[in-house]
Amino acid sequence: MHLGRNLIQLSRSQWAIQACFAFIFLSIGFGLKHFHVLGQIALSTGIYRLWTKSPTIEDSLFVPLKVRRYDADHETSVLLSEKKAINRSALILIDIWKETPSNVTYIQHVEQRLAPLVKLFRAHGIPIVHAPHGREIASAVAPHENEIVLDGPFQKKRLIEWLQKRDIRVLFYAGYSLNLCVFERPVGTFALHNAGYEIIVVRDATTASETPETREGEWARKVSLNMVERYMGSTTTLADLATALLKK
Repeated sequence: MHLGRNLIQLSRSQWAIQACFAFIFLSIGFGLKHFHVLGQIALSTGIYRLWTKSPTIEDSLFVPLKVRRYDADHETSVLLSEKKAINRSALILIDIWKETPSNVTYIQHVEQRLAPLVKLFRAHGIPIVHAPHGREIASAVAPHENEIVLDGPFQKKRLIEWLQKRDIRVLFYAGYSLNLCVFERPVGTFALHNAGYEIIVVRDATTASETPETREGEWARKVSLNMVERYMGSTTTLADLATALLKK
């Protein structure tokens, strides 16, 4: 009987001690969180874990970017300002080739749109991925030493491993042609959207493969951009990116 009572008293004492420790941890946690010294104390798998959080540093990594998305309620695309984590972003360049079928418009587009886009991302230290798929890359956007070039088999696997290693979640796309290669390549928008990445197409840094009936109005490009905004993510422009990155 004495032994039983002693065990009960011991159990009660242990419970009281554990309760005191829990109260102390919670009190410290609320105090630290209130004064913004540390983020908070969390209880996970029975272990108290302490970590820091700095709203100022976190906010500085985001920029307000003007994007266009499809509004299903009004059946039209709308412009929105959304905060994007630039430190978790990368630019994917699809099939920007040096050799093309004597297309002056294409060459001008690379020099006037793609080259400034690449220069902008380099200036702000945002990673760039080149995916030429067996062709020589146009000299205006030739890769730098610190930029990855994906070619050959297992491109998607290599890219996802590279993105995961750098904690990148937002992918900006540019290149040719939007309704073919940019959509359908192994590292194109369809594949990476299905892999869980946020897709943003730079709409004035890409063209589509047009037919004689669609060429004058660029209807294939417009329909393709609408598909991005409906089903994959959003679109933006070179000018809007430049404005957003000035606020970095």
